[in-house]
Amino acid sequence: MIESNNGSLILKDISAKTLEIILEFLYIGEITLELESIEDWIDLIYGASRFLIHTLVQRCEKALKELVNEENVDDIEAIARECGAEQLIRYFDMLLDVDDEVTTSSDEDKNKLNAEKKNAKKITNIGVTSLRNIFRRKNKKSKKLLNLV
Repeated sequence: MIESNNGSLILKDISAKTLEIILEFLYIGEITLELESIEDWIDLIYGASRFLIHTLVQRCEKALKELVNEENVDDIEAIARECGAEQLIRYFDMLLDVDDEVTTSSDEDKNKLNAEKKNAKKITNIGVTSLRNIFRRKNKKSKKLLNLV
């Protein structure tokens, strides 16, 4: 942010669309513009956290939680931690706790997890691998349930 002598404020690192959404949210308490992509939500949570608009951060957290998938889980977790998005951080921590319970529930799961750990030595954050495992298990369980019905 750069303030000038003529009373204007230059905001860098924020798009006009994001700023428009933030201002509209401050005035009417809603998001009426269509957010077309996950990137729009990410830009918005960065802006909301930058300006300390906690209710907007919470709205972004709710939307991002619905958009988490196997491919973007590590990125969204990093963004949540960077923005201090507490609800989203608790969501990721909860997923990790659930995965710990699942992986310790049977020897077969333990063996699979150990094999995955050996194959994923380059991954520095085992939490990301655990979250991916949760999504894989959920997809497999859903497919099995659909076949049974």
